[in-house]
Amino acid sequence: IFQAADQSAAYCSKTNGFSNRSDIVIYSDEFLDFDDKNSYNNHQWQYDYMLEAYTHENGHAYANNKRIFKDRDTNATWKSIYDQVTSKDVYEVNKETLREYSLSNKYELFADSTDYYFHQPDRLKNVEINIDVDGKKYETLYEYMDYVLN
Repeated sequence: IFQAADQSAAYCSKTNGFSNRSDIVIYSDEFLDFDDKNSYNNHQWQYDYMLEAYTHENGHAYANNKRIFKDRDTNATWKSIYDQVTSKDVYEVNKETLREYSLSNKYELFADSTDYYFHQPDRLKNVEINIDVDGKKYETLYEYMDYVLN
């Protein structure tokens, strides 16, 4: 079980339910030892899935942090990025690079982009955007996520 206080995303695999409470809970039916991916109870796919789920849900929590995105629902920069990535001109191309789930809404795009940034950065390096933030231009989703996460 993983819990982080003062965060705001959760998914329960047993109930297929989501929660916007102030915690994150991620768990597996089997014990997973993140320090030893080759332990008896760990299969590589379980380890990878749990690590990616952990990072994805932390992406939601990060985006929900009011100190980072003052109003995540109206954040103009992120809305512009989502609109660019899902525009008719590039949707099919980006669907080959990102999961279709990533493109389902701006919240999932941010959460998956957080996961991709840490585990599959080449995906983000292949997604072109055109964003200017505080006088600095960002041409790939990787460059922008690097700015946000660092």
